Amino acid sequence: MDRNSIIGIILIAGILVLYSILSQPSKEQIEEAKHKRDSLELVHQNQLMEEKAMEEARALMPKPEIKEDEIGTDQLKSLYGNFAEAAEGVQNFITIENDLMKVKLTNKGGRIYSVELKQFKTYTQQPLLLFDGDSTVFGLNFFSQNRSIITNDLFFSPIEENSSYVIENDSKSIKLRLNAGEGKYIEYAYTMYPNSYKIDFDINFVGINEVIAGNLNVIDLNWSVYSPQLEKGAKNENMYTTIGYKFFNDEVNSLTSRGKDTQKEELNEKIKWISYQQQFFSSILVSKNFFPNAVIEFQNLKEDDEPGKYLKHFKSTIGIPFENTEKYTVALEFYFGPNHFNTLKEYKNDFERIVPLGWGIFGWINRFVVIPVFNFLDNFSFLNYGLIILLLTIFIKLILFPLTYKSYLSTAKMRVLKPEVDEIAKKFPKQEDAMKKQQATMAMYKKAGVNPMGGCIPMLIQFMG
Repeated sequence: MDRNSIIGIILIAGILVLYSILSQPSKEQIEEAKHKRDSLELVHQNQLMEEKAMEEARALMPKPEIKEDEIGTDQLKSLYGNFAEAAEGVQNFITIENDLMKVKLTNKGGRIYSVELKQFKTYTQQPLLLFDGDSTVFGLNFFSQNRSIITNDLFFSPIEENSSYVIENDSKSIKLRLNAGEGKYIEYAYTMYPNSYKIDFDINFVGINEVIAGNLNVIDLNWSVYSPQLEKGAKNENMYTTIGYKFFNDEVNSLTSRGKDTQKEELNEKIKWISYQQQFFSSILVSKNFFPNAVIEFQNLKEDDEPGKYLKHFKSTIGIPFENTEKYTVALEFYFGPNHFNTLKEYKNDFERIVPLGWGIFGWINRFVVIPVFNFLDNFSFLNYGLIILLLTIFIKLILFPLTYKSYLSTAKMRVLKPEVDEIAKKFPKQEDAMKKQQATMAMYKKAGVNPMGGCIPMLIQFMG
């Protein structure tokens, strides 16, 4: 440390000491501050005495009767505004079924509680449920009078009193309403058809323009489901369990189901449908118009092949268009059914494109050869799937026999020519002679009528099938 630094430190210390001496209060100032402090303490003690006296007086006064339900009503109105009456209720169920599926609706959230596909069983021979339980979420989320309203938590009122319906010849509509005051409600209308995997789903807004933000043009629809294990091989089933989607008038895509434990994607273009796909079954939500946007994601719940209840948790936040008018309807539909190519194709909307057929020419062969033959054999009731697969394999082998025969013949010729190939290799041992060695080998193959690639095409076609 040099001389100037030492002098600087001494000067700073001297200034601090001088400042502390000059800033000390005088004796008069100390007495005045003490007097003020004593006065404030006296005032505080007086206030405490007054408050205590008031509490004692209130204790002597008769207490008014306060009904607990009135307190609850006020709290509900504070939380839910016009929707307060729907915040309390008892969960009840409505069952509607046709020949193919049995759908259970709940008044809590007005949503589909479970879907059973009646013509299928799980690997343990239990009823096949695509989803089931209170963990399922399906509801609108919007602001009303500066309050966040989540319809999944509120109770809808059914229009009819029956709790069970069987669809045989005509379609049937079930309507549940979420009331928001006189003449104001959100209505869920479910329509099931005979012998169909489709359910029409209309959301009717009536008078809601009076209780919802006037500048709102998109409402969020939250849809989340736990995907159960349905097949014995959980690991293999999990590889084909994912979320798919179709852009409006465009291609069909899906989230990658392998690798990461979670996958998430923001879709900022118009979307036609979103599918929760399992290995052999799917739940698809379709807009008869389009969804403006969506955020889709899944979480992988198990990676091993041990039996387990759930494979993945699907979650989507879907934008649905909204017009702030007295009456407005959003027309949607569900598909709950198998990933059967022709069945999916019947419902249009490119559903069949969720079935992986392979790329390029292999996809065409699967679509126009393998699938038609499989469906033809499936028409015979005495054939189970094991026999169908065996017959389909024999059929493909017969179709490929000419190519396979040429492949075997080419392989036999190459074995015979192996000594001559070895001689060519000895003739051109140097690295710079590799081109000459290859030309000589190919010339010999051509002379003998051998195609080294002859065995590849049949193998590729069999892998594809």
